[in-house]
Formats: sequence, C-alpha cells, structure tokens
Amino acid sequence: MPSPAPVLPLPTPGDTPARPRRPRAAVPGSLRHAAEGIAWQIEARADSRPWKSASQERAGEYWVTKTRDADGDSLDDLVELRRRSRDSQRNNPLAASALHCKVTSVVGTGLKLNAAIDSERLGLSDDQARAWEAQAEAEWALFSQSTNCDLARTLTFAEQQELAFRAVLENGDHFVTFATLPAPRADWPYGFALQHIEADRVCEPSPARPGLSVTAGVEKEPGGAPLRYWVARFHPGAVNRLGQTQSWSPLPAFGGRTGRRLTLHLFRQLRTGQTRGVPDLAPVLGVLKQLDRYIDAEVDRAVKSALFLAFVTTCDGEGLAAMAPTEYTSDRRDYYAEKKIDLDHSTITSLFPGDRIEFSDPKAPNAAAESFLATFTRLVGAALELPHEVLTRHFQSSYSAARGALLMAWQFFHGRRQWLAQALCQPVYEAVITDAILAGRLAAPGFLSDPFARAAWLGSDWVGDAPPILDEQKAIAAAQGRLELGLSTRRAETAALTGRDYDQVRRQRLKEAALEREIAAAGPAAAPATRPGDEPEDVGDEGREDDPEDTREDDDTDRPRATLSAATTRPRATADPLPATGKRVPAPDHAEEALAMVTPSLPSGPSAATANHFGDTTQKVSPEQP
Repeated sequence: MPSPAPVLPLPTPGDTPARPRRPRAAVPGSLRHAAEGIAWQIEARADSRPWKSASQERAGEYWVTKTRDADGDSLDDLVELRRRSRDSQRNNPLAASALHCKVTSVVGTGLKLNAAIDSERLGLSDDQARAWEAQAEAEWALFSQSTNCDLARTLTFAEQQELAFRAVLENGDHFVTFATLPAPRADWPYGFALQHIEADRVCEPSPARPGLSVTAGVEKEPGGAPLRYWVARFHPGAVNRLGQTQSWSPLPAFGGRTGRRLTLHLFRQLRTGQTRGVPDLAPVLGVLKQLDRYIDAEVDRAVKSALFLAFVTTCDGEGLAAMAPTEYTSDRRDYYAEKKIDLDHSTITSLFPGDRIEFSDPKAPNAAAESFLATFTRLVGAALELPHEVLTRHFQSSYSAARGALLMAWQFFHGRRQWLAQALCQPVYEAVITDAILAGRLAAPGFLSDPFARAAWLGSDWVGDAPPILDEQKAIAAAQGRLELGLSTRRAETAALTGRDYDQVRRQRLKEAALEREIAAAGPAAAPATRPGDEPEDVGDEGREDDPEDTREDDDTDRPRATLSAATTRPRATADPLPATGKRVPAPDHAEEALAMVTPSLPSGPSAATANHFGDTTQKVSPEQP
C-alpha cells in the first residue's frame, strides 16, 4: 500500500514563503540585469488577465455572467420575450417598421417557382426537359394558387409564406405540418393540406410524463434530431378556453416508413444544440421600450405646453368654489353659473389672495429630440441588419449613400429569402411533386429508387420580387454590360430587374410580335370600325390625316417590321390538354417514349398513394383536438 503524501504546512498570516532560487551562474553584470528584467516582465504578464473585457474593474464590476448551453440561455426567458415582442409589434413604431420592412422585402408577393431539373443527369433533351418542367409548374400552380392548400381554406401558399415568416420574426419560430385531409375536397387531387401551428402551442406536457424527455415541447433523438413535437390542444392564452382541460398530442417530425419530413420547424438557429428560436427583436426590446417612453414623454410635454392656463384671483379668499351659505357667495355662484367660463382644452381655477404663479417654459418641442432619436434608430437598425434609411423609409442623402444602404439591406433580404425557400417552399414543392408522381399525373423514372435521380427531378429556383431601383437607366446599362461580358444570363437579369420569369417574358414577347405581324399584314382593314354617331376623321388622299409638314413617302417599303431572331423563335414544347379519354396527346417536339409520361384522368379525391408518401403516422392537428 503506497504511503500517503506528506501534508505541507500552511503559511501563517503575514508570512511570505520564500521562493526557491536556482544557483546563479557567473555572468557579466549587464547580461544579468537584462535577464532579470525579462524575467520580471514574464512574471507580470502571467499575473495579468488576457482579456480586458473580462476584468471585474470599472465597466465589468457588476457584469455577472454564467456559462450555459443554448437552451439555458434562451428557454427560461422565451415566453416573456414572445410577449414583449408582440407588444412592441403592436405599439412601437420602430418595431412595426422593422417587421413590415423584412416581410415586404423578403416575401413580398410570394416566392415563385422556376422548375430547373438536371436534364444531363436524367438523359433528357432540352425540349423534353422544358416539357416536364412545364407540367411540374402547372402542378405547382394548381396547388399553390388555391386556398385548398391551407387546411383552414383561408390562405394561398403565397399568403402562407408571409404568415410563416412573420411568425418566425415575431415569435422566434413557427411550425407547419402536412395534415392528411379527413375527406376529399372538390377539384382538389391532393390528399393533404398545410396546417400552421403557433409557437406557444408547442410546449412541454403538464404534468410531466414519466420516462419522457421533452425540451420546450420538442422530443429529440440521442443524436439531437427532432423526433416528435408535443402540441397543446388549444393555445395557452385562448380566451374562450378558460376552465377547459388542456391536453397534448405528439406530431412526428419524420415519416416512420418513408423518412420524409412531416412537420417543418421554422426558426433561425444561432447556436449548436438550440431547440427553439428567439424573436428577432430580442436584442433591442429594452432599448425600444425606453425609446417608447421617451417619445410618450416628449409628446405629453408638447401637449401640455399647448394648453392655456387662466387663474382667477378673488379678494375675499373664498375662491370660485366657496361653500359658505352667504348672500355674497350665493350671488357669485349664480353669476358664474349664468356666465360660465369655458375654453376648449383649457383649465380655469382660482387662487388665494396674495398667491402668485410662476410659469415655466417647457420649450417643446425639444430641438434635440430628432438627433437623439436618429442616433438610437441607427443602433436599432444595426442590430436588426437594417440601415436606418431603410428602417425609417427616409432617404435624404446622396444617390451613392442611398444605393449603398439598399445594397446592404438586400444582402440580408437575399439571405433570408434563400432560407425561406429551403425551409418552407422546397419541402412543400417536393411533397406536391411526389404526390403527383405517385398518382400518375407525372412520370419520373428513378424518382423513388435513386436519390440522385430524385434530386435531379426536384431541381428548382425560387424567385421573389425585384429590389427597388433608384436609377433604372443605370441598372439596365449595368445588366447589359454583364450580359456582354458573359458574367450573367438573361434569366438572372430578368429576375433581378423585374422579379419575373424569363421564359414567361419571352413567350409573351413572341405572342406580341406575332400579333404585330398580323396587324401589319392586315393593313387598314384591321382598323376598328367607326361606331354609329362618331364623326369621321378628315384624312388625306393617301389614307392618313392631312398634315402640311408630313413629307413621308407613299410607299412603306422602308418601314421597319417586327422580326424575330433565330434564337427566339424556337418553339417550346408543352403537353396538350387532357382529352376526354384521360390520356395525354404526345407533344409534337419530343418523343413520348423518352419520358414515359402516361397521364391518367385526374381522380375526384385524394389518391391512395398519398398515404404511402407521407407514411402512416401523418395526422392532423385541429384547433379543437390534435
């Protein structure tokens, strides 16, 4: 058995133990002094703190912090942060401006689909790829432009994008689930719809269930992936549910058989292991509340300074409200009752004889209030990634400064738009296309068996509204320069300048060019007929209005005609409408066998294949019962 370590005696108070020193070698005096100076500097640095910000002196004297994980730093205050965030959105002008600015710029009229499959991997020609993309976009339009895609039959998908993104900013996170429809809907071939769940309803069951590990309503796997979301039967703050018993039901995060995502949890993850999102205004809620109080005080002072105060001084000291039953006081009461002193928004009072009132000048409005508010507006905008010009919608600087502010803001908007497309739009689009393929309305070889083929079939681009343009001529010239240098494409420039799809613009231009050719070929006969009662115009011998300065030649051989280049006249192959038999007529520009697109008639209700896609664990959470 090893012997215990010897116990060292502790130094008594006032004693300073001597530090053992090594025997010093004989060195010249100058070198010895230099070595001692270096040793002293090293020892002083060892005793100092590496970060001044971690010092407990001065600014850090009362700065008390704790080391906790992501959930420990957010979940304890999350409920109160949501309440204050909603109150600020309702009552604080800056908070409301920040929310509306982000929602309008990121979502706008909704992110729009541009199907972009990988035709090279799938072995399709350009015409075949465009034909399939046109069918996929038609399938998506049927789903997204109808309120049937909402379980409550209230919102289209574009409106649901706005609702979801606004909820993420205001509450911190939001939930969207693919709910199986209890019954078929008329003219609706899909067996599911989207249901939105507010963040407050996802919470821990009460009382706690033995053996159930739930963090803020989220049950996780050992690796950290979400397993189930526990949803309350009704909102904890529902006013019409007082006295009713609350209950919770689990919503699966992924399908049991297919592994497909069944519940979308939308939030911005800032730290590893973070379970729930925090409101966007969380860093600035305290400053916004103080600014709100300051604005109320300034407005109150300005209102009070506008009031006119009149004081009546009496000689007997009784005032206007004398209650002594004397003849004199009765006469005074009758006098003021008959000749009432009334000034709008003013106060009439009486003073004791000999008293005086000193009026103070409130100096309202405060001349320094504007610069004070502007300073804090910049701070709030910097924390929310919004330049103060964009936050306040007030541009008074130069063109370069305004353009720089817009570019800085749209860096943030583009990033959040990309996040919204990946977190919400793309999963819903994949569910719609999967349902169409399983129901036989679309054909995609290898979609269910090959993950690479599936990713190739589901390729897409999501385009939002174009950013504002300060100088349209400069923007168009810059776009033309990028095209000439080969740095961009017409599709990208069309989306950036107008927010529209280039193929739609091209097809519309072809239609308009064809119409112009028809009008030019028809000549004067295409002109609209004169209505009864209209006076005929006085035209010259050549069929045009008389004009002494008109020196145009009679023939029109040199008149420019609308022409189409070879690059814009290539027809786009599209599938013909379904005939009565329910089978699609082959498109004239590609082979039917290459795609094997056998399209049966649309079913009257949800297909049985829908349940196979979403798994047998898909369920609906209603406001009454999950």
